[in-house]
Amino acid sequence: MEGNGVYYDSQNPAMNALEDFSEKSRKDRNVAYMLLFVVAALVAFILYAKATYRDESDQ
Repeated sequence: MEGNGVYYDSQNPAMNALEDFSEKSRKDRNVAYMLLFVVAALVAFILYAKATYRDESDQ
């Protein structure tokens, strides 16, 4: 049972299933990387906008 885990719902035994937790983990990691990229892009944009505003206000 390499790479697969067993999901057991004690409240509803009919919902027992095999689930590929490594695949779910990979999907979650991809979402985290995308979120990190968006945050980094937002920070870069804010810093760029501040630098541009500072250059214009000096003149």
